[in-house]
Amino acid sequence: MPRSLQEKSKLLLLGAGESGKSTVVKQMTIIHKSGYNEDSRKKFINVIINNAIVSLTNITQAMNAITPNVEFGDPARKADVEKLLAVDLLDTTATQLPDGAPDVMKRLWLMKEFRSASSVLTNTNLWILQSIT
Repeated sequence: MPRSLQEKSKLLLLGAGESGKSTVVKQMTIIHKSGYNEDSRKKFINVIINNAIVSLTNITQAMNAITPNVEFGDPARKADVEKLLAVDLLDTTATQLPDGAPDVMKRLWLMKEFRSASSVLTNTNLWILQSIT
């Protein structure tokens, strides 16, 4: 190993309470040292599933706010939206998307109307949705 990688460095993080100092340390450890273990990954599956569904739901709501009773080019997409809105987001034990949900999400995300309304999303949620296609 090169000498520079073997040397230890110290980092002083300054900031007000609740400003994210501990989070930075945890993220640096995850990224540069150990990564996530299997248990940690399993704990985040539900969060990612809910974020993806909530993101598409937010887009749907934004589309309706801009153009009430938005018309979809394909009537089957309206049924897809209804399926998506029926998903139980309170199920904190879910480790996979409900049957058919990945296909519904992909079809909706591939619609230009959905992608053009994606400005209502955070960067993380946008990345999750872009990853499903």
